Order: sequence, then structure tokens, then C-alpha cells
Amino acid sequence: MAALSHILRAKRRFAKLVLDAKTTEDDFALVIACNTRFTGKGMRVAPHASMNDGKIDVVAVRRASRWQIFRLLSKIYDGSHVSLPCVAYHQVQSFSIEPASRDLLNLDGDLKAGTPVSANVMRGALRNLRTTNDLHERQADHTCSAEP
Repeated sequence: MAALSHILRAKRRFAKLVLDAKTTEDDFALVIACNTRFTGKGMRVAPHASMNDGKIDVVAVRRASRWQIFRLLSKIYDGSHVSLPCVAYHQVQSFSIEPASRDLLNLDGDLKAGTPVSANVMRGALRNLRTTNDLHERQADHTCSAEP
């Protein structure tokens, strides 16, 4: 709820948004970068996101009034907000955002380091992730093997 309250109270900010070397300068109400479909409590912010496609999904909300933001929030749980005229949805390998004035970033619900910020996707960088079941199976294979 705190995040929703913050979004509704936020003012638009003029910023330069660079997506895969293509620059847009505009008034943004919100810019969210995700590599998963869901954030928060079931909000489908980036409905086309995939963790293994080598891309990050950037949802940019431009020149939106508070009423448009409220409407966007009512559609965010099913992902249909991306069809609104004020929403631009991009899948990119790199992005940067540089507001006209420095500001704090909201990183996973916490206000953290300031802007500007840039990010590049490193495809395959997390390939060693395993489930708990995989680890238990590997341990069982090693502990149950017997020498002939």
C-alpha cells in the first residue's frame, strides 16, 4: 500500500530515457524496469517479462495525470495497463535514466541510491541457480554411491 500511495502522490519528472541506445526525453510519471512478470502482491507490471530471454522489460508512463495513474493501477493486476495510451512497454538489453534533477530510486520498495542509473542485462549470468530438490538429489547421489 505504501508503494501505491507513493505512486499516486508522485509528480512527473522530466528525464532522458535511453533504451538500447535510442533516446527519449519526456515527462515521466513512472519508469519501472523488471525481469519478472510480477512485483509486489501480484501486480503484473511487466506481463511479457521472462528471466531467461536476455532482456529487461521497461514500463514507462509518460505525461499521466493522477486519474490516469489511478486507472493504470486498477489494471496492473491483470497486466492490461500496458495497452493504455500513456504506457510504453519495451524489452531491451540496456537502459539508462537521467532525470533533469537528481532523485532517489525506489528499488524493490526501498528508497536507495540516487539517479542517474543505467543497467545492462548479462544473459546467462545466473545459470548456476538450482532448486532445493536438485541439491538434495546431488547430495544423495554422492552419499549413496558405493565403491565396487
